[in-house]
Amino acid sequence: MKKTARKLGSKPKKQVSPFVKWASGKRHLIPEILARLPASFGIYYESFVGGGAVFFALTDRISQAILSDSNAELRTSTLLQCAL
Repeated sequence: MKKTARKLGSKPKKQVSPFVKWASGKRHLIPEILARLPASFGIYYESFVGGGAVFFALTDRISQAILSDSNAELRTSTLLQCAL
């Protein structure tokens, strides 16, 4: 799997949400996941980004993200959505 790093600014320009509903998506688990994570932390690692639901929900808590997925087209789409 290829890893791609992108430094995030201190505050996101806008709230972004996943544009694709992924079969094993964690969108419905977001409230529970956020409740179990610290208010802020340095680097976020996502080995199977999928639609990116957890990553997009955490953009205001992280300073850097390492996103990966075995699906190259999905990985590229997620990175392009981050660049908007």
